[in-house]
Amino acid sequence: MRVVVTGGSGRIGRWVVRELVAREHQVTIFDQVAPSETPAGVAYKLGSCEDLGGVYDVLRGHDAVIHLAAIPSNAVHPYPTVFRTNVLSTYHVGEAAGRLGLRKMVAASSINALGITMAERQFNPHYLPIDEEHPRLPQDAYSLTKLLDEEILGALHRRTGIQTIAIRPPLMQYGDPVGESAVVRNRIDHPELNWRVMWVYCDVRDLARGFRLALENDTLGNETFFITADDALAREPLCDLLPRFFPGLEEMAKALTGTSPAVVSTKAKRLLGYEPQHSWQEYL
Repeated sequence: MRVVVTGGSGRIGRWVVRELVAREHQVTIFDQVAPSETPAGVAYKLGSCEDLGGVYDVLRGHDAVIHLAAIPSNAVHPYPTVFRTNVLSTYHVGEAAGRLGLRKMVAASSINALGITMAERQFNPHYLPIDEEHPRLPQDAYSLTKLLDEEILGALHRRTGIQTIAIRPPLMQYGDPVGESAVVRNRIDHPELNWRVMWVYCDVRDLARGFRLALENDTLGNETFFITADDALAREPLCDLLPRFFPGLEEMAKALTGTSPAVVSTKAKRLLGYEPQHSWQEYL
């Protein structure tokens, strides 16, 4: 398949590109910076998804697009910049994909579409474990852009019939068990660092596989998937940890014993054949 990967030079993008190339897809990277590595046969074009003309130019002649380009948090840029950049970029990619007749658009949403992680006024999940049916209740700019990304995909599917898939990654581990061992050990030793993400994580190699599986599945219309690890990023069971940081969750969390995670990928396993292959434990 001929695939454009926007944001293909980024920390997640480079792994997605590797995964696609390994399965003999023809890949074009579209990013504002040149990739640090370009696997054999991969092309790249420099540009911004905020430039609709440039998006049309790079998508023309392709079968599908994986849209990863975005400002990844509220941390560095002002809220209005985060909102404008992320929403406009997704709209432009969807508009071009639909008008050019591409078969599929797979886009990176986020666990933050739930609104829990970056909430300025803390609230508890409505149920546990969380799946794709949980309400989306964002308060901040970044989380709101992820909700709107999913709405843009839904509107695109209704208007054109193109297959549209939103993937919701959680906290990431970036595929380097040696280089990242200190980071992971610090997270494990200090669970208070990860309570906002409810100790949900994914290895980037598993996430890349999830994107590839979504791309290759031709039976879907408009769908949203969590792609996560099968265990929690914690030594203690979440039935003990969650109530400590989310008061009132004692009853709801009591079934999350052992290594059970707070967010599950059951839907991705059922519809995509996704199975995570990596755990934080290999980083230690």
